Amino acid sequence: MKKWSNGVANALLMLLLGIGAVPASGQALTVYTAWVPDYMISTGATLDQSTGLITEIAAGAFRQAHLQVNMAPEMPWLRAQTVAMTQPGAILLGLSRTPARERHWQWLALTFDEQIYAMTLQGRPSYTSILDMKVRHARVGTRLGSGSASLLHSNGIAVVEAVDTDTSFSQLSAGMIDVLLVQKFALRPALDSLSYGAHAELLSGLLPRLHATLLPDDIQQWMVASLTTPAEEGQKLRAAIESFRNTEQYKAILTKYEETVPHLAEPARDNGQP
Repeated sequence: MKKWSNGVANALLMLLLGIGAVPASGQALTVYTAWVPDYMISTGATLDQSTGLITEIAAGAFRQAHLQVNMAPEMPWLRAQTVAMTQPGAILLGLSRTPARERHWQWLALTFDEQIYAMTLQGRPSYTSILDMKVRHARVGTRLGSGSASLLHSNGIAVVEAVDTDTSFSQLSAGMIDVLLVQKFALRPALDSLSYGAHAELLSGLLPRLHATLLPDDIQQWMVASLTTPAEEGQKLRAAIESFRNTEQYKAILTKYEETVPHLAEPARDNGQP
């Protein structure tokens, strides 16, 4: 009797949280998010109430396809990846596709391509590609759990990962790293952190000293599902994103966030790929 009561209590708790309610069509789908501006800015009770580049794209796509998803509680991005990887029906709306991640997910649909900036300080060496950093044994910093970090790991480059970008800027200023990688849609929040982040007082004079190089090493953001998510549900998600990418609404969302990206750099002249 006690075991039965515990089971009922757990089931009710899952329903109250909005997790585990299986639609008639099959496996429940649950979105895992984190606070990662400008990709995921706020997580609401529903996807439609959430903001950020990838959340707004997914919300539009799922609304157009009449797909319903649950929202897991917001958590740090690396933890969201770790938890979602093992959960049936788990979705990450935007994950950079790299060799190191390839075998761990179902890669459902390309959301958008993204460029990477290499941030250095004036008077110090600059770098033109991931390969250049590897050959010259650069000490490279980036955000913990980011696509840039995974790309560096895939190329056998040691990475100094920080939980926030202003910590990475502090490391760059102190000479603890040689170069900091920042992805396109993280650039504006990263530069804002120089004025408003936890280390703003220390970093207030850093912006005029920054040199940015736009790397040739583009990265792709994909919607992914856990390997235990049924293929039928994955196909519905794939079709939703691929269809939405052909709409004016998709273009409008992408343009809205592209217009916020500061113009800091010219493309690197060395177009070699790692």
